[in-house]
Amino acid sequence: MYGYCTAIRYALRPAEAIDFVVTPVFDREVFEGTFSLRMQIRRPLLILIAVARALLDRPVRERLRRVSGRGAAGA
Repeated sequence: MYGYCTAIRYALRPAEAIDFVVTPVFDREVFEGTFSLRMQIRRPLLILIAVARALLDRPVRERLRRVSGRGAAGA
């Protein structure tokens, strides 16, 4: 579980104030809990620039079309 949280943390790299708290329970098997995320993006323009650059890249646009189901794989 902690590995997934760590991967999410690094995927949201421009957000600088992300905190994950994991409280283990050792006396029984438990897969429940709460999740709350509070973050502040100090430089949102960096995200918009990265998205714009990605969308200008033809392979990225083609992959998005295939994933969304709007484009044929060989077209």
